Amino acid sequence: ARGSGEVRLLEGELLDVVYVRAEGAKALARLVGESSGLSTFTPGAPSVMRRLRGPAGELLSAAAASCERAATLRRGAQELSNATLATVDDESAAPETSTVHALVVDRLRAPASLDTLLDDVAHDDALVLEALVDLLRRGRVRRVGAEGSSTQLCTPEQLHVVRATAARARAAGFAGPARVVFAGTPGRLGVFAHSVLGVADAVPSGEAAPPAPIPYPIATLRLGDGVEIEVVALPLVPTYAPLWGLSVAGAAVVVRLDGGAAEALEEACEMAGVRVKPLDSASGAITETSPSRAAALIRAALELDG
Repeated sequence: ARGSGEVRLLEGELLDVVYVRAEGAKALARLVGESSGLSTFTPGAPSVMRRLRGPAGELLSAAAASCERAATLRRGAQELSNATLATVDDESAAPETSTVHALVVDRLRAPASLDTLLDDVAHDDALVLEALVDLLRRGRVRRVGAEGSSTQLCTPEQLHVVRATAARARAAGFAGPARVVFAGTPGRLGVFAHSVLGVADAVPSGEAAPPAPIPYPIATLRLGDGVEIEVVALPLVPTYAPLWGLSVAGAAVVVRLDGGAAEALEEACEMAGVRVKPLDSASGAITETSPSRAAALIRAALELDG
């Protein structure tokens, strides 16, 4: 069993089920699939909110069918078990008409594992898996690498050069390490941030990405000898453009991952006296989302500054 749960009954009727983070029908379907664990009956519990309605037999049959369907879908998508999933930004894509599809797309704007996705979307696991399989087929969602994958920022032979470049990139009059700002759509930055955290010696900022698309620190890369690089994300949402100047001030360089809000970004960087470079200028054809590609982007950004 993954954790504890409760089945709440009143006069033989199922009122509600809670299991780990799941509630209602989703929790019941998950409990039906458990084959181990201990059960304890506790009479006289206080009144609870009713989430389940219908004869207990019908509810259990539906839960068993949902559990079996989810298990079948997971067996057919075993390659996703250790993968991280993310929404593909596509401004030309029509909005999803299915509620479950829309929730999956929205949740995966910040990359997540399959288990996390299933926990975070309140609908039945089978429905979420069906939506995910369809979105993967249509290219609206993609895999961005296996959890635990990691890569070095550079080779041992390159380290002293990268360290010296990072030390020189610190802006005069600004405290802290050299800052490299990456600007792009929120979805693309979410994938990029996940990739950065797969680089060895990347220390997460300790703060979750804010719900609003405002600039935020992703991680600090420790290069040794007290030299560090802070990697910052700048979501290109024009409504928040007045905040960009504060984020790019003192940055070593700003790398634009895509063409969104280019004019507003150029203006903010010009006022701050910071160079902004598009992705193709920074790294040639580096467009993949993986720790190795993130490392290549950071190295390229430092070379630009140098």
